[in-house]
Amino acid sequence: MERQFAFVCDYAEQDNKLHAVGIGWETIYTANMPCTHPVMCFVAGLRGTIAEAGTKSISLRLIDGDGEDVIPPMHHQVHFEVKQPQLESNLRIVMNFVNVQFKKYGPYAIHLVVQGNDMGSVSFHVSEIPTTT
Repeated sequence: MERQFAFVCDYAEQDNKLHAVGIGWETIYTANMPCTHPVMCFVAGLRGTIAEAGTKSISLRLIDGDGEDVIPPMHHQVHFEVKQPQLESNLRIVMNFVNVQFKKYGPYAIHLVVQGNDMGSVSFHVSEIPTTT
């Protein structure tokens, strides 16, 4: 499988289509630490072939700049199907993170692992609110 895209956003859902709101942010601003971020969403699109059809083990890790897990890793089993007469298909992953507590300012990343293979990450920062002078 190959990753077509991945991003974090404010909200996402999937039915027959993928819907996402607030795409493109890179920083969570907060005045105090620790802070709790109410909702953020990780979205990824994977593409695979008929030879890869079947149940897939998917893990997501939200880690800080020191490589420590912010929350326990999330593990899911998903079924990847390629319908005839197609030879390839898409797998969309939408995962909501609710009330995540960040303990320090700095870089963070959400890593996507499929069948033990790192499919890449999406990074962001938690920073102090900028002051104007």
